[in-house]
Amino acid sequence: MKNNLSKYFRGKKILITGHNGFKGSWISILLNHFGSKIYGISLKEEKKSLFKKANINRLLVKDYICNISQKNKVKKLIIKINPDIIIHFAAQSLVIDAYQKPLNTYMTNVIGTLNILEAAKELNKLKKILITTTDKVYNTNKKKHFNENDEIKGQDTYSSSKVCVEQLIFNYKKSYFNLKNSPEILVARSGNVIGGGDISKDRIIPDIIKSIRNKKKLLIRAPKNIRPWQHVLDPLYGYLLLLSHRNLSKKNYIWNFGPKKNSFQTVEYIVNKFKKQFYFDSENIKNPFNETKILKLNSSKAMKELKWLPKLNLNESINKIIEYERYLEKNKNLQEICLKQVNDYLKKQNQNI
Repeated sequence: MKNNLSKYFRGKKILITGHNGFKGSWISILLNHFGSKIYGISLKEEKKSLFKKANINRLLVKDYICNISQKNKVKKLIIKINPDIIIHFAAQSLVIDAYQKPLNTYMTNVIGTLNILEAAKELNKLKKILITTTDKVYNTNKKKHFNENDEIKGQDTYSSSKVCVEQLIFNYKKSYFNLKNSPEILVARSGNVIGGGDISKDRIIPDIIKSIRNKKKLLIRAPKNIRPWQHVLDPLYGYLLLLSHRNLSKKNYIWNFGPKKNSFQTVEYIVNKFKKQFYFDSENIKNPFNETKILKLNSSKAMKELKWLPKLNLNESINKIIEYERYLEKNKNLQEICLKQVNDYLKKQNQNI
């Protein structure tokens, strides 16, 4: 499968929005491995980001600093790049930030996506657009393993903004990208991605790492909440399989990428796993936010039709994060550990093919 992905992506001009974020950095490493010409559009990277610390910028042909809610600037840059494929990651993806800054969340997630799609209408080489939303779009009042055909219903600001994005995509597919030679628009919904280099605030693993490093008590707002935890490389590999697939139905455009059932675990489970490796104190606090208590994804469609399989269970994923943090402690070359983990992962993907 690695050779097939190399064949498909080699030499292709790929635009990644949000390229210097957590997922953007890891997919840049993957695409560089497969020989793509990578371009990026994003806000300025954070000083402590994986993108900065691992010198991911050296893997790109060119990257641009731009807020995706700026219509004219975004359009001008995308037309200038004229990509074969767009991977749209740029988003305001923090649930608590969304509660506190709803206007920014809707502007970034909805208007930002609208600007990408408007620019895409002007391109003559573009073949595919992959837009990521979230597993939180589902009607989470129903306790079940959600599949792609289940009802969507945003119950908080972040998930509501992503439901709006999906409605927008549906409209653009029907109204503007409905001709035979139109670019294909794909939607990916993934679980809670984890991995080395995530520095997002108010996420459990970055918060654990901060508590360990700063010797401060970890405050846990939802210890019993269950999430579909998955290492970042699993869904990213699935996205690349999806983009490379040649015979998808036009109606078959929404895809779940979640872990195996044994990785549906509580926040408390994650905390206890880290406590076996590191010393830190923790305390459960009252959750001031209305967050989904249980989220489970059914990814059988991707497994059957794309032959995609998640290769890293939750314990293996945590071990990958610890390996990354050990490198960081020793001030080693972080691109080196990222490349090692990508190579190890690709070997696992090829084992059963």
